[in-house]
Amino acid sequence: MIIIKKLVIFDMDGTLNQTERYAVEAFHKVFDDMGIHGVTDQQIIDQFGAISKDVLTLFLGKTPTEEQYQFYRNKLCEYEDELMLQYGAPYPGVPEMLDRLHQAGYTIAVCSNASLHHIEHVSHAIGITEKIDLMQPRIQSNPKSVSLKYLLDQEQPDWACMVGDRIFDLEAAKTNHIPFVGCLYGFGPNELSKADIVVEHASEIAQAIEQLQQ
Repeated sequence: MIIIKKLVIFDMDGTLNQTERYAVEAFHKVFDDMGIHGVTDQQIIDQFGAISKDVLTLFLGKTPTEEQYQFYRNKLCEYEDELMLQYGAPYPGVPEMLDRLHQAGYTIAVCSNASLHHIEHVSHAIGITEKIDLMQPRIQSNPKSVSLKYLLDQEQPDWACMVGDRIFDLEAAKTNHIPFVGCLYGFGPNELSKADIVVEHASEIAQAIEQLQQ
């Protein structure tokens, strides 16, 4: 019997995780620690999913020193870990959608621009750890396309697609020649015009994935 491996690869923040519920406050805390003032909630939200050093460079107004960058990473991680346990939640319909995909025989992965620590802690905080088969963190400071390629090379699926809400996810999918499902409910709805298919609610993702294969 031929077993066909189908891999659905999710972005985490803005796709599975309602990041703004805790991360906005965490960013404000670390920015206050670093003397970075005047940053709005929306400016923070606009950077969700970006590479961490790029985010700090933007708000600092210059390239950070290694000491500044390590302080930023460590304190942000500390604040997020604390706050997400209290406020973290998946988007409505996410747990049920992941179960539906598993029942249909898909392998579920997360490919994020964050660290493995972040992926693991978020998954635990929002209650979906047992629903994720594979976790692929950022590879050094490379774009998501590199992390996605590594995951695909390791798993060698017969079919795969990427699901996400930001341009980073779309570009990673296109670079690796796999279809892309754009999540309009996330943080970059205006960035998804070139998605193969879009959804307005997480509950629509399983059906969209099926449509991509017709």
